[in-house]
Amino acid sequence: MKTSSYFYSVGHSHRRLYCSSCLAILCLFLSPWGAHAQFFARSQEVVAHDTIIQSVDSTITDSAEEVLDELVYEGSDEVSLPAFPGGMAKLSQFIGSTLRYPIVCMENGIQGRVMVKFLVTSKGEVKLAKVDRGVDPHLDAEALRVVKLMPRWKPGEKDGKPVGVWFELPIIFRLR
Repeated sequence: MKTSSYFYSVGHSHRRLYCSSCLAILCLFLSPWGAHAQFFARSQEVVAHDTIIQSVDSTITDSAEEVLDELVYEGSDEVSLPAFPGGMAKLSQFIGSTLRYPIVCMENGIQGRVMVKFLVTSKGEVKLAKVDRGVDPHLDAEALRVVKLMPRWKPGEKDGKPVGVWFELPIIFRLR
C-alpha cells in the first residue's frame, strides 16, 4: 500500500490566524513490501483571513456508487500518485487561504491533527472525503470542508492512463 501524507499546521496569535506548514512537508510513500521513501520541502508561512467561523456543516454528499464504477487504487509501485495543481506549495497556499479555525475550539483550547482520507478520481475530482482519525467534531468538520473545496487534481496514473487513487492528508490545528 502506498500512502501520501502532507502535514500542515494552523496557529492563532493576537486574534489573527496564521497558517504555516510544519518545519517540513513530509510525503511518506509506503509500498506493499514496506519500502520507504521520504520527501522534505522548505516551509512557508501564509496568513489566513481574520474570519473565524462559529460552526461547521459536516454533511458529506458523495455517493460511493457514483465514484466506484472505475478501478480505484490504494497505490503501488505501478501507480503514480495524484498531484495538486501547482504542487505542494500551492496546496499549502490553498489550505492557508481556505481553512478557518472554529471559534469554539479556540475558546476551549482544542488542537490536534485531523487525518482526512479522500479519493482522487481518474478525472481528478476529490470525492468520498472522510475523517480517518479525528480530534474534535468541529476540527474534523473544518478539515473535511477544506478538502471538499479543493480544485481538481492531476489524477494518478497506471500504464499511462488516469486512475482513481486514495490520498491521505493530515491537517494539524495548533493554537499559539
